[in-house]
Amino acid sequence: MITVSCSISSFGGDRYNLHPMSSLQFPEGSDWESIESVSFAPDGTLFALESHSRTIIHADTTGKILSFGGGYGSGQSTFQEPSDILVNGFDLMVSDRSEGKIQIFDLRLNPQGELSSSGEYERPISLGRMINGDILVLDEDRLELIRIGATTGEAHSLIEYGELPQPFIQPVKLQISDSGEIILGDRGNGSIYHFDEYGSLFHTINREGEDQTINGLAWYEGRILIASENGLILISTLGEVHGSWSTEELGTNPLDVGVFHKTIAVSGIDGIFFFRLAEE
Repeated sequence: MITVSCSISSFGGDRYNLHPMSSLQFPEGSDWESIESVSFAPDGTLFALESHSRTIIHADTTGKILSFGGGYGSGQSTFQEPSDILVNGFDLMVSDRSEGKIQIFDLRLNPQGELSSSGEYERPISLGRMINGDILVLDEDRLELIRIGATTGEAHSLIEYGELPQPFIQPVKLQISDSGEIILGDRGNGSIYHFDEYGSLFHTINREGEDQTINGLAWYEGRILIASENGLILISTLGEVHGSWSTEELGTNPLDVGVFHKTIAVSGIDGIFFFRLAEE
């Protein structure tokens, strides 16, 4: 297990630029205010979670809204305090930290039940899908990563608070790469934890002296995109900076970021903005 820490540094090699494609603006007269979480489907369309109205939005990358559903409540297809959205193959999962549950929908937003955990999580705030179909749940209260078997439904703690040399303070977001590597962003200490698929820590990327507000994370070709209140940054897993973009360049204060091939979706208080990320 490698537990060395590394700090973010400037990097003079590869440079990437964002090229604007389109945007999704909130419909006039709606009570939509901000997009807290986004997740791409296998067909390249995007599912997004609007936190104020508790609405699930399905859109394409031209900014066209295809469908929407959800709303405030405590019953089926409604939410109290939705925290994350995840496309899991041909299903969609939405976590609700207040209700302590994870609802499942098909990609037409028809309800399919809930993810059972036998009480293994209390306040789920972020979700991830392992390459074998298992689901990872980040629990805000327990400060743990919980793995739920895709076939068995059995849950166990993958990463616990006391196991780390630098404990979690306010973990907010997890993402899993195509090879199964896990990254977890902590808003409390500004760090990004990098684990293998078994929960062993590779290293911690410490962001001391940088904007420590981590809102969202995404994998991009083995690198990490970080959405923060000051913009978007692309780093290597060792903390080397490969590109950065301000809120003025993005058109919003990023709350989350999603990736589909070279298409980047940046969500915020002004809607969703689509870009193409290219190496220059």
